[in-house]
Amino acid sequence: EISTEEIMKHLKFIEL
Repeated sequence: EISTEEIMKHLKFIEL
C-alpha cells in the first residue's frame, strides 16, 4: 500500500 506522504515525496522529487 502506498501512502499519500510517499506520493507527495515522489512528486516533489520529480519537480526537482
